[in-house]
Amino acid sequence: MPRLPARFLLALAVVFPAAASAQSELTEPQGFPAERLRISTNRRGLINVEEASVAPHLVWDAGLWLGYARNPILVYRLEDNARLGPLVESRLGAALVASVGLYDRFEVGVDLPVILYQGRPRDIPEALVPGTSLASLSTTGAGDLRILGKWQFLRQRDHGVNLALMPALTLPSGGARAYFGDTGPVFAPEVLLSWGRDRLRAGANLGVALRRRSQLLNATVASELTGHAGAGYRFQAEDGTGGPPLELDASLSMSVAAARPFQRSNEVHLELRGMAAYDLRSSMQVFGGVGLGLIRGWGTPDWRLFAGVRYGYGKAPPPLAPPPAPVKVAVVEPADRDHDGIIDSKDACPDEPETKNGHQDDDGCPDEVPQPPPDADRDGDGVPDRFDNCPDEPGPASNQGCVEKQLVQITTVRLEILEKVYFKVNQAVIERRSHPVLENVVAVLKAHPELKHVLVEGHTDSRGPPDFNQKLSDQRAAAVVKFLVGKGIGRERLKAQGFGPSRPVADNATPDGREKNRRVVFTILDGDGSENKDRGPDGGARETTPPEGSKKVQP
Repeated sequence: MPRLPARFLLALAVVFPAAASAQSELTEPQGFPAERLRISTNRRGLINVEEASVAPHLVWDAGLWLGYARNPILVYRLEDNARLGPLVESRLGAALVASVGLYDRFEVGVDLPVILYQGRPRDIPEALVPGTSLASLSTTGAGDLRILGKWQFLRQRDHGVNLALMPALTLPSGGARAYFGDTGPVFAPEVLLSWGRDRLRAGANLGVALRRRSQLLNATVASELTGHAGAGYRFQAEDGTGGPPLELDASLSMSVAAARPFQRSNEVHLELRGMAAYDLRSSMQVFGGVGLGLIRGWGTPDWRLFAGVRYGYGKAPPPLAPPPAPVKVAVVEPADRDHDGIIDSKDACPDEPETKNGHQDDDGCPDEVPQPPPDADRDGDGVPDRFDNCPDEPGPASNQGCVEKQLVQITTVRLEILEKVYFKVNQAVIERRSHPVLENVVAVLKAHPELKHVLVEGHTDSRGPPDFNQKLSDQRAAAVVKFLVGKGIGRERLKAQGFGPSRPVADNATPDGREKNRRVVFTILDGDGSENKDRGPDGGARETTPPEGSKKVQP
């Protein structure tokens, strides 16, 4: 074997020990991973950029992806950056990722990579080491298991951005062979930042990877500074309008040696990635993407392809045990010839049914319905005070007894709002366009102090995890109560309660139905704050017909 120039051997030292030049078959260090791509542990991430917000309690997400990388480990001559040849020419790998939210503040996740196939040239290129060949690589095996935790301490709805801390620990389960994994554990804490509005979102992760140092002559595989940034655009809005359930993401990933950043190109990783994700249904997503290596540090391929599937949902409540079968007991019913519910022995008129009208209903005899007293009408405009938004100011019935047009209508069981209350997407922030209708609710409550208790109900559609929808409906109802109190309504008169998707008024299978189900309802409670007795068994209400001329609204 001819004697090689000293600086040529130095350029090869990134992969060969010093003593290798005197052997016919060279050994090489293989105790670091050839794969740097780690897909985010849930669909809220942007390719490899982890999302800074956490999932609601016990809402989980799992994914499986498959990827191919071309030339992830290459040898370059450092003096002129000439490309000499690959140590790993092709690699086909997969990984299982999963995460689950805990107590609306924490999240834990795992990432388990698997190498399905990898190969290298049978012979070293003549330009690399003349007359020398490399030993073949192990083609299959498990990579290093990564376990991560996430703690969110800033939320976008309160501070404008999401901010979280994510410590991650990689265990050397790959055996430190064939570029499957590291020789020891790797601790990698990161700070996560994310933001989203309407259909656009963005995020960034900054951290450090602390690993055992391996000196390979002129190159060092050791602790690194890491950074990931990405952005995504979703075509379909939260209410199902605007386009297909498709999202396009892009990200940039970089790692540099912590001890000497950017000083040596064989210690700098830079890769650009793009991905498309499509929701098959609310709980399942398929995705696929590409990557392009920009700076050829170890683990950076010329190009890559990857694709996968995700599945996730909230934890369903355990099924209730069926009630025990009723015991049938023969019962002899007392005689009630007129079927008015009063037995003959206590019925003064056993052959004539009682008239149920609230007047002497226990004597068993028919009677005339007493005429109710006329409704009070202080301003004399023909609209009874109990239905009059302005009981001391005459106005037409079409304006609910007011001079100005009204956005609220009083019934016996609720304050009907004639316009929706709109919120920021996926938040409990009231949009300004809904202030007029809420201010009209304030005016009505001030004009009717006899309405001592009003229940502010929040409702959502059925899309998304039930736990998340329940929490969002609670928060939106509380936001409306806060608005009314801020306008001078006594807090003791108001009660907030969210019902999530449990009380739909339309079909959730259509965008129009989901739009109707996302609503705020103002229910009038009895004087003691209990549920109005006129409400039906399904949670709906039996309403008194409003005065003629008033605008009729749908529930």
